[in-house]
Amino acid sequence: MSLEALREEARWAARLRGAVADPTAWMTSPLSDILLVRAEAATSGVPGPLTTVALPSPVLPGRQPVGVYWEWYQRPAPGTIVTIEAKVARIGGKGLPDPLGHSECAPADKAALAVQWRETVGNSAAGVGRVVALDLARLERGRYIVAVATTVEGDPGPVHCTSREIALTGL
Repeated sequence: MSLEALREEARWAARLRGAVADPTAWMTSPLSDILLVRAEAATSGVPGPLTTVALPSPVLPGRQPVGVYWEWYQRPAPGTIVTIEAKVARIGGKGLPDPLGHSECAPADKAALAVQWRETVGNSAAGVGRVVALDLARLERGRYIVAVATTVEGDPGPVHCTSREIALTGL
């Protein structure tokens, strides 16, 4: 793990590096943070580096779809059925959305938009990345949380979630 911070005006730099025996020990969830991407990435796939489709800000113009990309690191046995749900829920507050991702689920009773599907795990270990387009056209301007949850059929463990705040403008 490596973290670097620079502040050129003050001629200041800092670096923190660390290592663990198990590189997955830091993970508290099998889901990555959500990356907001152009909606067409969901239908055409991600053509190369994610930087080519990533959106620069969580402040989005209203009335347009958005792509939601995340990675799933859990590898259930082939044939296992996984339920995936993407939700958008209105939240209160003012100001800019929190730029960091969270491992929280969307509030159960506040979903303004939800889509759910089931996948059967294949034999391949490839394809940990997922992307889905969410049509935000009917949502009013304001602050929302976008969350993805996964449930593995037959697994009594918790539902795993990843979420991100967004703000829809009136444009």
